[in-house]
Amino acid sequence: MASQTCFLGRCLCGLVRFEIRGEIGPFAYCHCTSCRRSSGTAFAANGPVRKSDLHWLSGHGQIGEFESSPGKFRAFCRGCGSPIYARLVADPDWFSVRLGLLDDAVPHTATAHFNVSEKANWHSVTDGLPQYSDDTTDSLIDPESEIP
Repeated sequence: MASQTCFLGRCLCGLVRFEIRGEIGPFAYCHCTSCRRSSGTAFAANGPVRKSDLHWLSGHGQIGEFESSPGKFRAFCRGCGSPIYARLVADPDWFSVRLGLLDDAVPHTATAHFNVSEKANWHSVTDGLPQYSDDTTDSLIDPESEIP
């Protein structure tokens, strides 16, 4: 397991600040249309974090949520629009936190690219990580598995 178990994060304007007091699970890059649109870029890097490990230091009331598909909520800062996390009603114990918000380095690297069938036509995936045409994260990345 990774040695660091405390990570600080914040949105662009600094209204929303949080601390992760635990591990960030294995993560992959998602190229689905929803992740691209919600991030405004070619893909999203979201790390699974236990809800009990996510602590709001300030600005929790500044977080808005949007139900992007049935049972999936994407959260953002109402001040600056920074995406903060995504959560599934069906999996209430986990949040997918946007890793770009962290002040601290993530102690491991991505394991794969998902939904590459929906990737931006102007982006080439060249890092050598496995690529999957759909969202197979449930079977390939278990947040409770050992972190590489």
